[in-house]
Amino acid sequence: MKKFLEFKVDLDNFIENLENKVENNNAKIEKLLDIKEKNFANFVKPMELMEEDMEEFFTPLSHLNSVNNSEKTQEIYTNSLPIITEYSTKLLLNFHKILISIKLLKR
Repeated sequence: MKKFLEFKVDLDNFIENLENKVENNNAKIEKLLDIKEKNFANFVKPMELMEEDMEEFFTPLSHLNSVNNSEKTQEIYTNSLPIITEYSTKLLLNFHKILISIKLLKR
């Protein structure tokens, strides 16, 4: 059984770390999108793992901001929302494009 995650939040470097994580994930996504014959193992699972990793990174800040809000957590949370929103939107749009193309290929 997986242990609970420790809530470690580096508030001083959170935005920079988030931007790096988004940049790295976007590069991985581009490589995944180039795969000609996508399947669960080579496409869906890696996408899910990236999303899980992003959630594990962002959730501690979100939780901390909810239960122990300070000016610093609020500022960092507010500054991170546009970054995470843009990333999530791009991820969702790419995933929808793939699902549509897979459906079209099956017809």
